[in-house]
Amino acid sequence: MKSFGYASKMVSGFLIASLVPLTILGFLVYQSSEGMRAGIGKSYQAAAESLIDRVERNLFERYGDVQAFGFNSALQDKASWYVVGSASNAIARVANQYAALYGMYQLSVVVDLEGKVIAVNDRSPKGEPIDTAWLYDRSFKDASWFQDALAGRFLKSPTLSGTVVQEVAVSEEVKKIYSDEGLVLGYSAPVTDRDGKAIAVWHNLVAFSVVEEMFEAVYRGFSKEGLSSAALTLVDSTGRILIQHHPKQRNGDSRVFRDMGVILRRNLKQESNPAAIAVVNGQAGYTEDTAE
Repeated sequence: MKSFGYASKMVSGFLIASLVPLTILGFLVYQSSEGMRAGIGKSYQAAAESLIDRVERNLFERYGDVQAFGFNSALQDKASWYVVGSASNAIARVANQYAALYGMYQLSVVVDLEGKVIAVNDRSPKGEPIDTAWLYDRSFKDASWFQDALAGRFLKSPTLSGTVVQEVAVSEEVKKIYSDEGLVLGYSAPVTDRDGKAIAVWHNLVAFSVVEEMFEAVYRGFSKEGLSSAALTLVDSTGRILIQHHPKQRNGDSRVFRDMGVILRRNLKQESNPAAIAVVNGQAGYTEDTAE
């Protein structure tokens, strides 16, 4: 590392997530004596573990949400199917309610077994009107989440099943509707009738800002402890950068900045970053690299 212009040590805390397909890689740049390095490294590893635990618990709840949404009785009212707008579509009204209640679902799309849109929210999580009427003309039959949900290709653990989980990606639909970068996490699950037969698929797109806000909070904690040089990086299971949070390089601005030239493009594993290689291989701990 040569971007800081002074001799220092970089200690990296890292951890790989279990259920959620995210890997966390944290960097803390500091100046210290030789004897302090191991202690700070272990402390930072603990901070990384705590942060990924928070992320995982939050996203774990999203795994169950999409299945629960599908049990809403409004879905059995086929008179609402394909009707544009929440004024006349009871399912779209329910989707609006969920968006407002949870504050993170930018897009909730319900499609039939052919991929045709049955309903979609037309209000944002803040309750503001959004234009989603054009989605009723779209077909999602070729979407991987749709095909995986109907084929039962779920992200599973020994005790959980039933939801398709997509890693962080750019949703062109969200990008168009919200005029932002479109970074989301996807959760999809089959909807069944009273006899347990699949009749539709519910697809939720969660704003990635949910995760970014956790990183902002952790940085503020470091800053209060005098560690304003702290920098946090989140990578996916292949080593691609999802969050690169370096507030000191942005005049102390603690808000996560999205550099779309880096996010989902730069791969730390391919750059032979030792911490990134370790986390992708499922290891946890801390490393030291000389930074000048």
